[in-house]
Amino acid sequence: MEENKKSNTNLIIIALAVLLLGALAYTFYTNTEHKKLTDAIEVEKLEIEQNLDSMIVR
Repeated sequence: MEENKKSNTNLIIIALAVLLLGALAYTFYTNTEHKKLTDAIEVEKLEIEQNLDSMIVR
């Protein structure tokens, strides 16, 4: 009975560790995607500002 309890505890710890690693990987992935989107929006914003500035100069 004691061995079975230890085995279950170890399985739970392993499962929680796997879930934690998965959550960390997902967080890293979404952070990277967010950075890519932010950079793309920043580039588009600068292009729009340049277009508006060129329209104002005319």
